[in-house]
Amino acid sequence: MKPVLYILGLISLILFQTTLLEEVTILGIKPDLALIVVYFFGIFGGEVRGVMTGLALGYFMDLMSGGVWGIHLVTKLTLGFLAGLLGRTLMNVSVIFTGVIIALCSVIQGLVFLLVSYITSEPEDLLVFLSQIMLPQAIYDGLVGCCLFWFLSRRFLPKQSTAQEWLKNPALSALGSGSISSTRVEKKA
Repeated sequence: MKPVLYILGLISLILFQTTLLEEVTILGIKPDLALIVVYFFGIFGGEVRGVMTGLALGYFMDLMSGGVWGIHLVTKLTLGFLAGLLGRTLMNVSVIFTGVIIALCSVIQGLVFLLVSYITSEPEDLLVFLSQIMLPQAIYDGLVGCCLFWFLSRRFLPKQSTAQEWLKNPALSALGSGSISSTRVEKKA
């Protein structure tokens, strides 16, 4: 039953993004919730969950977009894998770091869309695309990602990771200064 709920949730996200999210556009730009959700699944769930979420959302977005087939599939799948690798290698992820990474992913996705538009159809004016579409989209995605990460981290994530608690252990800090070995010698005498 869990995979069915997962797929229904992803379809609901795509429907929400294509219909109701039109109400929160700023200068004609709306946040790419699919990109943000794929990032979160990858960073918190690992490469497999990131890839599976990217694959599903990219597929559904390609079905609904009517554009070049596979562009959302490839970009979202790659983002899910890279976010999973990033989540596995980082100990703590901050709100600002999350916003910057999501903004960079949005820029890279915009560059891929620009490259595909140069190959498949009439190319858009590069400066207009960068200044009026891609950079505002990246900023908007980064800000929405920051807000969502802040909310999720306050609500669902632990305050400290186990590695930080382990490093703050007084016995371990004493190990570095050599005081543990001296106390053991004193106890034996």
